[in-house]
Amino acid sequence: GGNVANNAGGPHCLAEGVTASHVLAAKVVLPDGTVTTLAGEEPEPVGYDLRGVFVGSEGMLGVATEVCVRLTQNPPGVKTMLMDFGSVDDGAATVSGIIAAGMVPAAVEMMDQLCLQAVEAYIHADLPVESAAALLVEVVGLPHGLDADVARIIEIAEQHNVGTVRVAKDDD
Repeated sequence: GGNVANNAGGPHCLAEGVTASHVLAAKVVLPDGTVTTLAGEEPEPVGYDLRGVFVGSEGMLGVATEVCVRLTQNPPGVKTMLMDFGSVDDGAATVSGIIAAGMVPAAVEMMDQLCLQAVEAYIHADLPVESAAALLVEVVGLPHGLDADVARIIEIAEQHNVGTVRVAKDDD
């Protein structure tokens, strides 16, 4: 419900789109207490796109109690990288360089130093808390092509003063 209210989506928005791209219908309680269903499972519902208006309305139009979402297939292969930078500008330039190279990673998330420190204090994942910024980048596709994608992204990051690069060995 919170993702629907805020049209949130997290680091996968770049490739997959925000929440509104995946919500087909929502059962909602309107401010007057009326319960109604917005849209449906059909690809193009008739009438106004009230579902589209509701998703992202931050609770001002009602509260979602049930949500019908479009499911997507899991990719056949995934590679995740964590790169740290001495400046936020270098991290941002790396993202721009990746996109300019015609690559669309499945996920891109940048954290500044304060965010890195807060997340590390919570999850203890050995994040680079001394760095000004870090990028978490995920590429998906056929397993044999992922190594080339990772190598290209690292090459772009090196042009923008990347510190260390860690590539996840497995899902854990």
